[in-house]
Amino acid sequence: MFRQYAGLEAAGGLPVTLTAAGASGVIRSRLYEVHKDGCEQLPVDPPGVYECGVRLMVDMWLEGRPEPGEPAEDNKRISVMQDDSGAWIDCTYNNDRDSICRTGRRK
Repeated sequence: MFRQYAGLEAAGGLPVTLTAAGASGVIRSRLYEVHKDGCEQLPVDPPGVYECGVRLMVDMWLEGRPEPGEPAEDNKRISVMQDDSGAWIDCTYNNDRDSICRTGRRK
């Protein structure tokens, strides 16, 4: 999660259009904490892929406006698995054809 948020910031933030006002802007964010809740293997997932809940403490603000004073909680569901070296991989966005996230672990 920290790599994803850092990548988003390195790319200049997240461009958005506020549909109610029709205005465009950029959302900036800063991740402070990540806490994993329970994980489970779903029957539709490849072998070794688990779906986990994570609680984030994050600041988000529209560029040009002041940053919030304190981070707020955000909850997400992500898919993860361990590769052969034991490193955890976030499979939520890593799902190309040859990815271990798509094929699952072979024993």
